[in-house]
Order: sequence, then structure tokens, then C-alpha cells
Amino acid sequence: GEHTYEACRADILAWAPKLKPGGLLAGDDLDWPEVRRAVEDRFRGRFRTIGRCWIVDQPALCDGL
Repeated sequence: GEHTYEACRADILAWAPKLKPGGLLAGDDLDWPEVRRAVEDRFRGRFRTIGRCWIVDQPALCDGL
């Protein structure tokens, strides 16, 4: 995908609703300022990083039980 804020935000908004319980959404290039801003705006610290990659875990239906 593109690395503009708008393109990253659109990708996140398009893919996040498709996650199944227990799934994950991930991307790379978190070192690009526009990518980081889009990820931080959408997930507000609910993501983890590995190097330049970001990962968001979708809770499983049984999490917290």
C-alpha cells in the first residue's frame, strides 16, 4: 500500500472489520511518520511492535473468561 496517512488509514479501516476473533492485523514501515500516525490514531496504543512492524491482536471470543 501507499505510505501516506490517508492511504494507511483507509487500508486499516478496510481490513480491521474483516478480522475474525483471535486473528491479527499487521503491517510494516512503522518507522515512516505517516504510517505510525495512522496506526496510533486508530489503535491508540493497542498494538505491539517487532522491529519496524506493527501488530494488532483481535481478542478471541473466550478472552477474559
